[in-house]
Amino acid sequence: KSQSILNKAWQRVMMYSGAAGSDGPNAGTTDRWNTHVDAGANGFGYQGIESQAIGALGKHRLFEPMAAHELIHAHPAYASLWQEVWGKAPVSAELVGLSIAAFERTVMANRAPFQRWLRGTSDAMTLAEKRGALVFFGREALCADCHTGPALASMAFYALGMPDMPGDPPDRGRGGFTGRSEEEFTYKVPQLYNLTDAAFMGHGSSFRSMREVVDYYVAGVPDVHLPPGRVTNQFHSLTLTKAQIDDLVAFLEGALSDPDLGRYQPPSVPSGGCIPANDPAARTDLGCR
Repeated sequence: KSQSILNKAWQRVMMYSGAAGSDGPNAGTTDRWNTHVDAGANGFGYQGIESQAIGALGKHRLFEPMAAHELIHAHPAYASLWQEVWGKAPVSAELVGLSIAAFERTVMANRAPFQRWLRGTSDAMTLAEKRGALVFFGREALCADCHTGPALASMAFYALGMPDMPGDPPDRGRGGFTGRSEEEFTYKVPQLYNLTDAAFMGHGSSFRSMREVVDYYVAGVPDVHLPPGRVTNQFHSLTLTKAQIDDLVAFLEGALSDPDLGRYQPPSVPSGGCIPANDPAARTDLGCR
């Protein structure tokens, strides 16, 4: 499962394996860039947001320069916008990827109740959410040991024994990129905002709700058998009461949910295509022409 594009501006590398990005945690990994499916664009020298955006053009069959060139000339508005940003530079996967990444850096869930409370609005969170915040940042739950910073994420990798996508071959996580045995089955800490907008959670889409994820952490029992000593030390059974668990879920679901992410969706696009998708099935589903 892909991680959210929310709050990418604070993340040096991308993907659960952290393979996308040329610096930060990936310094010294150049020998792996041509051997991992998510690291092919690292050679451009950018951070993870840009590397992922450039690489995704190939995965989504948009990499061919001529295809992008024809698209821009089919819709004059795109040509004028391109010239406004890039001048006479020819269309390339690199520049298209940089344009996408520039937009993604602006997509932030920064109007959530917890953020409003941090800015001084004392009644932005409910009492249950405030109690849940104390659980989240307290020593009983240890959530903030891994989920830190503005996005409640980090550039660290941990092994929690969460299952892979059913039917997929075993995913080795960070170790599959670096080739280091001690990093096998570790995954990058995801950001926590607006997770209730997602139908699936976990790198293998194995959880269907925030409550399921919290219950998994509280139980502290790996679902997947990992080599001895591989499971992260912070992952163990927690002695939380039902009331504390309810409050923690309230904090994660309510206080960390920005209610107005629709502000990032434009009312229309120069091509006149459907938003947010323009394939034939999407046009039918969305009632577009």
